[in-house]
Amino acid sequence: MKKRLISLIAGIVLMCMVLGGCNDWKMPEIGNDQDLPPLVKVEVAFRDGSKLQGYMRGLGLGEDTTVLIGGQTTTNLYDADGNLTAIFNYAQVTFIKKVAE
Repeated sequence: MKKRLISLIAGIVLMCMVLGGCNDWKMPEIGNDQDLPPLVKVEVAFRDGSKLQGYMRGLGLGEDTTVLIGGQTTTNLYDADGNLTAIFNYAQVTFIKKVAE
């Protein structure tokens, strides 16, 4: 009895969608209306002694700094135009230094 009722309700909902036309329904796009954080030029120093310069988004520099352990372990590095050029793992980073342009 329960399965029959669920099937009937599902059939009615499906029929309404087909007859009513659901081709114009769209899910709201997430993140397109938000402004991206500005690009900040940085130099990334790695454990093996190599260094890489590029731009990072959302590098919050302030008077107080809080170091959080865990979370995202990789980040993106961009060129001056905002094109993705590299992805690196924070576990291999010694420090990240802001570079004057």
